[in-house]
Amino acid sequence: MKTIEEYNQDILQNPNSAELHYYRGVAYYTEGSNNWAIANHLQANASYTKAIADLSKAIELAPNAKQPYNYRGMLYYNMGDDDKAIADFSKLIDELKSNDADVFYFRGLVYLTSKKDTKQAIEDFNKALKINPDCTNAYRKLGDAYFSMGDNDKAIENFIEVIKREPNAQAFFSLGNAYYARGKAKNVKEDNALSIDNFNKALELNNEFALAYLNRGQAYGNSEQAIEDFQKALSLSLPNEFIEIAKGLLETTQNIVIAHNKLR
Repeated sequence: MKTIEEYNQDILQNPNSAELHYYRGVAYYTEGSNNWAIANHLQANASYTKAIADLSKAIELAPNAKQPYNYRGMLYYNMGDDDKAIADFSKLIDELKSNDADVFYFRGLVYLTSKKDTKQAIEDFNKALKINPDCTNAYRKLGDAYFSMGDNDKAIENFIEVIKREPNAQAFFSLGNAYYARGKAKNVKEDNALSIDNFNKALELNNEFALAYLNRGQAYGNSEQAIEDFQKALSLSLPNEFIEIAKGLLETTQNIVIAHNKLR
């Protein structure tokens, strides 16, 4: 791919080239993503805005080209313009008859994370998997969607599929959460043990995973092991919204363990 400056010169010579506007838009998209990764959000948004302008020009010049809609939809999603993101992905699916798993995945992602339309998200993720049965992200988000609905059986099925393809700390953590939730809902000790096993695997891969310590502590119940996990979670970079929860769990568990020890 050429540099943005090279595309600038090319477009000066050929201003009505949909292809050139598309490729410069992708270059701006990449520039924005790189800036976002290093927390330079202001510059990232400036690059994203330029990318949208170029991709929109490409669409104006070649209305049936699919890729500009795809990138523009992702950009709208990144910038929080969810309705426009869905409109672009739906244009690809409904009118341009796209058979790209990623298009269904990204539309499902917008429905799940922004629109909170879990039913539509699940439908899109399943369509993505019908096209590409190895779309790991679709399994991951299907697991998240079912977990949010309290359908822990299906959440477990999908997180297992993720682990088959990408056995990373986050995948084991998600599976541990689903086993813990199912065990608690159905009072199944085996599920609680499986949740601890998966939290252990997550921590083997990332021993600074604060939320894994916090949730494993809950799975351990009222025990010294739980106290150690809550203390460890608080010593690490625990997300702010979980700090008071961890402190409360630690205090409650300590009091219960102390009271239990006095009865011995």
